[in-house]
Amino acid sequence: MDTAKSVAAGAFGARRSPPRALIAATRPRQWVKNLLVLAAPGAAGALTSVRSSVDAVLAMIAFTAAASGVYLLNDAADVAEDRAHPLKCRRPVAAGEISVAGARWSALVLIVAGTALGGCADPAVAGVLVAYVVLNVAYSGGLRSVALADIVIVATGFVLRAVAGGVAVDVPLSGWFIIVVSVTSLMVVAGKRLGEMVTVGTDAGRATLRVYSSRGLAGMIDGGAVVLAVAYLVWVATSGVGEVAGDADWVMWATALPVLAAVTRFRRVAHRGGAASPERLLFSDRCLLATSVVWCVLFAVGVYW
Repeated sequence: MDTAKSVAAGAFGARRSPPRALIAATRPRQWVKNLLVLAAPGAAGALTSVRSSVDAVLAMIAFTAAASGVYLLNDAADVAEDRAHPLKCRRPVAAGEISVAGARWSALVLIVAGTALGGCADPAVAGVLVAYVVLNVAYSGGLRSVALADIVIVATGFVLRAVAGGVAVDVPLSGWFIIVVSVTSLMVVAGKRLGEMVTVGTDAGRATLRVYSSRGLAGMIDGGAVVLAVAYLVWVATSGVGEVAGDADWVMWATALPVLAAVTRFRRVAHRGGAASPERLLFSDRCLLATSVVWCVLFAVGVYW
């Protein structure tokens, strides 16, 4: 039994079929991130228009396809490192269920398809997707080993999702909206790195974990929490959100409460090293899930009621 097959057998006990392995390699749990594409259209009240809604959804699907392609490229580039990792060795490429060449060809198809689909929503969306792919190729090519650059690049991926939604429906993005998204993204990525320190350690983890300190990452989260709270309140006060579909300013101010609760909860969990997988945390932590649902309901009422 060769190395790849033995890794697969040890990680799973039974090999998945190629279609199932390919789907797993695109990381479906990560797709929730692409809901951020709907943030700007939703905040602007643009989702009441059928055309804008279609364009926004197309942009979200396009980003999902392109991001899935990027994950495959990353796994193909990191296959040797992933096989030595206690958790990442279970990924389909590292486990030998998908060949490196197969992962790269699949990535190319997904990226091209996603970019083409984004262009159907608006040519500018295709441009955002190209920037996202180029940035992530540079990340895999070496920037992932550069301290701070790895955090900033991953956080920028979140910001580009929000930008894609804005350009898809021709909604101008306020500076405070970008600050809110940027700071939130930096907090999430810093929490992820701090969680990786706790769960896999600095020796088995990524190279930058040997440079970061737990105190520094915790400080980044704490500072981000303060900036996020202030920026969100200023955004609500200055952006005119809520005026597009009725007078519900009080509801928009009320959305600050679940935001503050979620930030406080995330900070607490992240400090304990529990934010290594943010997408899993969102759905497993009852407090974060509840505050997210409450925020979505209040925000929707404030904008569309």
